[in-house]
Amino acid sequence: MGKQFDEASQFLRARTLVECLQNAAAGSGTISFVETDLSHVAWKWGELRERALKRLALMRAAGVMPGASVLLIVKSLPQWVEGFWAAVSGGFLVVPLAPPSGEEDVERIVRILGEHDSPWLLTDIDNLPSSILKCVEGRVLSARALSPEEDQSVAPAEPVNPRPEDLALLQYSSGSTSAPKGVMVTHANLIVNLHACIERFGAENFARTLSWLPLTHDFGLILLHMAPLAIGADNRLIPTGVFMKDPLLYLDEATDMHATFMATSNAILARMLADATPERAAKWDLSSIRCYPNGAEQIDMVLLTSTSRTA
Repeated sequence: MGKQFDEASQFLRARTLVECLQNAAAGSGTISFVETDLSHVAWKWGELRERALKRLALMRAAGVMPGASVLLIVKSLPQWVEGFWAAVSGGFLVVPLAPPSGEEDVERIVRILGEHDSPWLLTDIDNLPSSILKCVEGRVLSARALSPEEDQSVAPAEPVNPRPEDLALLQYSSGSTSAPKGVMVTHANLIVNLHACIERFGAENFARTLSWLPLTHDFGLILLHMAPLAIGADNRLIPTGVFMKDPLLYLDEATDMHATFMATSNAILARMLADATPERAAKWDLSSIRCYPNGAEQIDMVLLTSTSRTA
């Protein structure tokens, strides 16, 4: 177990997400992002925290108060992560939502907005439908990356010190079978969940965690982003849209970063097996992987056996 994981118990003393980010920022772990051109952007956890606190300063200057609902609809993965932690650090109620891809998605977002009192919208999308913008009545915040001039002029804000029982985020169901339902999630809920994940899989196995899962889903957000952050490990995120164009990119990136923790579903495993070629597979070294949980669907033992034999 490496030095950063010898200190896992120190990291896990955090009682809130705000403390989790603060602890991670004091360590040497890194979060990196795969861009659409397959290049990488990498930040130390401390840099993420500084970026988030600068974003928080702008949000406060715009008038966002602790406890306010902030809907997060952001396409850029680095800006999504920055915005999420800014909202958490400000004591806002974070509502992560996927960008709309059709009229049904727009209607769902409008219904969700209607459930909140004077909600704010943090986004990097210029052409959101007017029906969504009407619901926020001008309470729109830019999630775009700061220019060099802005970055120099904005001082990081002081984060709040929430209680464990305070709400951290409101996670909505898909609404595919009924109206979307928001699940209230406190800091304490998340800390208990993170402790359970880390205890079950082992802190050392999160050393280099790689994910393509959307951060609007608890699988992607909690297990594959918050868990490595909570112990100051390394985390690499692939935009879901980029991944879906070429699922084998997951194995390319696993080889590149010597990933120790990944996750998947039956459908993705099946597609990987179908798409893999001897030429592509010859470039992979997956010997570093320690945990590769499969979820979201009923376990298919035939598929898993075939995958293990191929790997």
